[in-house]
Amino acid sequence: MSDVRKFKFVSPGIFLREVDNSQLPAVAPEVGPVFIGRARKGPANRPYTVQSFSEFVDVFGPPEAGGGGGDYFREGNIAGPTYGGYAAQAYLDAQVGPVTFVRTLGEANPSADTTDSQAVAGWTTKNSFGDQTNNNAVAPNPAGGIGSRYLNGGAYGLFVLPSGSAATGDMGSGSLAAIWYCNSGSAIILSGGARGATYDANPVSVSGTCVVLESDSGTTFTAEVVNSTGQRVMKTEFNFNRNSDRYIRKVFNTNPTLVNNSDQGYTSPITNASTLSDGEGTYWLGETFESYLFDKLGSTSPGKVYGFIAAVNSGSTGPTVAGTTGFHDRQQSAINPRTGWFFSQDLTSVGGAGNASYDARSMTKLFRFHGRDGGEAIQEQFKISIQDIRAATNNFSSYGSFTVMVRAANDSDAKPVIIERFSECNLDPQSANYVARMIGDRYVEWDYNDSRTREYGEFANRSEIVRIEMNPDLNSAPAELLPFGVFGPPRPPGLTILSGSGNAAATKNNFMPLLGDAGQTLLTKDVFYDTGDAASYSFLEGSGSCAGTYAGLPLLVGATVDGTNATAIQTSILGADGGAVKFTGSVFFPTTLTRLSASDHGSSDPKSSYWGLQTNYYDNGRTSTTFDMGYRDYLRGLPYAEASRFGSLTGPPTNAEYSWIFTLDDLVVPGGKLEDCYWMSGSRSGVSRENTVTVGDSATSASYKAVLDSGLNRFTSPLFGGYDGFNIIEKDPFRDGVLTQTTTQTEVNNYAFNTIAKAINTVKDPEFVEMNMLSVPGVVNENLTQKVLNICEDRGDALGVIDLRGIYLPFTENANDFKTRATATSLDGVVTALRDRQINSSYGCAYYPWVQIRDTVTGQFLWAPPSVAAIGTMASSERASEVWFAPAGFNRGGLSKNGAAGIPVTAVTERLTAADRDKLYEANINPIATFPSEGIVIFGQKTLQVTPSALDRVNVRRLMIFIKKEISRIAAGILFDQNVPATWLRFTGQAEPLLASVKARMGLTEFRVVLDETTTTPDLVDRNILYAKIFLKPARAIEFIAIDFNITRTGAAFTD
Repeated sequence: MSDVRKFKFVSPGIFLREVDNSQLPAVAPEVGPVFIGRARKGPANRPYTVQSFSEFVDVFGPPEAGGGGGDYFREGNIAGPTYGGYAAQAYLDAQVGPVTFVRTLGEANPSADTTDSQAVAGWTTKNSFGDQTNNNAVAPNPAGGIGSRYLNGGAYGLFVLPSGSAATGDMGSGSLAAIWYCNSGSAIILSGGARGATYDANPVSVSGTCVVLESDSGTTFTAEVVNSTGQRVMKTEFNFNRNSDRYIRKVFNTNPTLVNNSDQGYTSPITNASTLSDGEGTYWLGETFESYLFDKLGSTSPGKVYGFIAAVNSGSTGPTVAGTTGFHDRQQSAINPRTGWFFSQDLTSVGGAGNASYDARSMTKLFRFHGRDGGEAIQEQFKISIQDIRAATNNFSSYGSFTVMVRAANDSDAKPVIIERFSECNLDPQSANYVARMIGDRYVEWDYNDSRTREYGEFANRSEIVRIEMNPDLNSAPAELLPFGVFGPPRPPGLTILSGSGNAAATKNNFMPLLGDAGQTLLTKDVFYDTGDAASYSFLEGSGSCAGTYAGLPLLVGATVDGTNATAIQTSILGADGGAVKFTGSVFFPTTLTRLSASDHGSSDPKSSYWGLQTNYYDNGRTSTTFDMGYRDYLRGLPYAEASRFGSLTGPPTNAEYSWIFTLDDLVVPGGKLEDCYWMSGSRSGVSRENTVTVGDSATSASYKAVLDSGLNRFTSPLFGGYDGFNIIEKDPFRDGVLTQTTTQTEVNNYAFNTIAKAINTVKDPEFVEMNMLSVPGVVNENLTQKVLNICEDRGDALGVIDLRGIYLPFTENANDFKTRATATSLDGVVTALRDRQINSSYGCAYYPWVQIRDTVTGQFLWAPPSVAAIGTMASSERASEVWFAPAGFNRGGLSKNGAAGIPVTAVTERLTAADRDKLYEANINPIATFPSEGIVIFGQKTLQVTPSALDRVNVRRLMIFIKKEISRIAAGILFDQNVPATWLRFTGQAEPLLASVKARMGLTEFRVVLDETTTTPDLVDRNILYAKIFLKPARAIEFIAIDFNITRTGAAFTD
């Protein structure tokens, strides 16, 4: 009868309905291990599950062997191996279950002392320009060369301007072109011909900083690296042509880890200073901005240009984040990138003269996107496009629609690579297509007080890559608003340089004068004028008043001025007290390029052109479709607090400026010819626009609907400002030497310790993350490995595979050769150290020694911690037999011959004798032995439990973890059911077949399930408790074989 009621009978007829009762019950998800470690990309600081190694590579990138060359600063620090990735590969090779990976990014504890270099995340140079106490004068360098203030180190930039007019001194508009990061005691200086009316024809040779020098006709400069004694340790020509042998990134050191050497005073150096040359151990080349530079100069071959080197900073009172002091100081925790705010259209219609009151900055801000997590990798991989913008088309809704796309950053507009698409989005909060509902706005934050994650936001995340942040005041805005533009990345304001401008004035930026010997004044505070909105914050170092007779002259720090007195040189070039030809020009902080015309970068159809951001390399004519490999340099977050780093909802970025503001309202279509369309910032307001700017043929039809009707309805924004929070002078930011730099490591006094501890804590709740194993491969810090064991024991459902200190020192720890590092410790010391820890837990295991593996992608060999091989062996043993079989021995533990590790194992750091194996096994450390015929074999399977029992073996502990999880699932099926014998029978009816199956597969020898009135007594029933007992006899593995060979006399019977 109940089924009949589901039909509605009104008039006679035949009614049919299909009922599918053949559906299979849902299968419980498989459970696998959790690994914690670094990766090149992917979700960070949260558990993420993958089902296969190919999926792992797609999400996190391939494991990195480290040790290779490359442009580490630009391409990312891959100098150290990513052991967690190899552990994932080893386990996933067996295809016995998924892997949950927690990718780590550097994070300091909120209670950390921001003045403690070990407590804070990120990196900084040793000292900086601002470390000099006296702002206005310095003692002469003992060698009579570079001023001692300049040798303090810090961030130093090359500023390049076009040659301009020698007669007027106007050099036009230029750019910061490159940044070097120097430790104290080193300097980057230019050398060459000085700029000036007298010397343009016959330049005088000058070496120094803040000296305006000319390049050759091929835009090639000459630079020198000098040391603390004023000696030149390197001299090289360089340019910005990627195809040249003198390309700047080919001739300068781009590996920050090289400065981590004993000569630089680091307490635990990883680079041997004696192996370095050309001063590469004192500095590294950071960002270079060739595309923006060529765009400013108007050509990739601009000929002769001018340049000078000066300190780069955020201003003496700049908006730096707490504890940082400038561009050389990036001591910040990891930050997820964002876009600028997307804003609305101008709802008015304007004619050819424009809307004089229009200001894009006053348009309604609608939303912006955040990278969900992942630090710098997200901004390097992805960009956001808005397209198919449509006004409302009916009378039932005033809301228009648009499409949001997450695209590959390195694609081209002609061939977009779409990663995610969200079509027909709108701004109606009640609509199913509300953009926040379509994409998702949830995010998680770590609660340090309760040691747990907390989730915020209203709509579930549909995007794997970004989440959206809506303007909370949008509900009161007009319904017809649509995304029409976006704010570009904030940057320090540009500035104008005017030499010979006299003394300080209140309206001028406060810049630190860069002084050489005897106090010669160079580019000083009086030389710089702000071109932006924030007059106090520029990106040239400065504070205080200038000094010297010729205040305001753009000269000279240098050891040599052709033997001529510096004062005479200044007077000759610029004239005493600002006479002769003054030097003027503007320099800007670089930013991403934008599309200027419909035909830029190979686009043939204006309607398919994405306006706004362009990621192609600049070339003459803007025709290139090649991705700009320097794109990521424009996206690096400024060392600023949030409001300056990203901009704010309520106003412009604090003490900074938007690098660009794009809006479709600023598109210009001369004479209605769409093919001639171009973008001119400010054209909507009539600023810098032609007298007759039209959309279509009518000068009065420039409404936003006319723009959209013409097909101009798409634009792109970058994600920017992300940061990984690592100390980039380390090959492995979580190496043991970093984790133990504080005497007693805590989350508060050591950022690396805090990062790993937090990652471990994210998986401590069994209701949040399911796992059967936990490991942080390569981390040997006792406090952290103990935390792994504690969490596994507290959960009671996972085995902790830990690595022990003292087995082997990887190349990331110091600069010694392999033999020295391999013999720096001893087996006896490892055994003693483990015993001293007094661990007695069946929820952990450890192995000895390290193994050599081969990267299956690159073919590179590397030394890996033994946990990697053990993890792979446990997975392959489970595939070959069952989880309760011992993952050891010749059958299931053969690493080199049987490939049990899941990755090729080719050698060990130490060949163990029988006596060595005995010592290790007595200490509950599982030996990885080498045999002449069988090769490398895992030859033990003990847990770290000292108390003798069945649980002191890995196979039994893994058996119990398996059974407990399966029984727990059965029990969950009767939770909140009636506590009566019928329910008890349901439980035993499922538990007994499970255990019988395990017994049949040789996991148990006997079992018994008891659930009746003797276990669940009336008292327990009244307390809503069901209590059962399960008795198990685990099958034991054969580890010792004893055989007697009895030799008898001739004629004796064997039965005797």
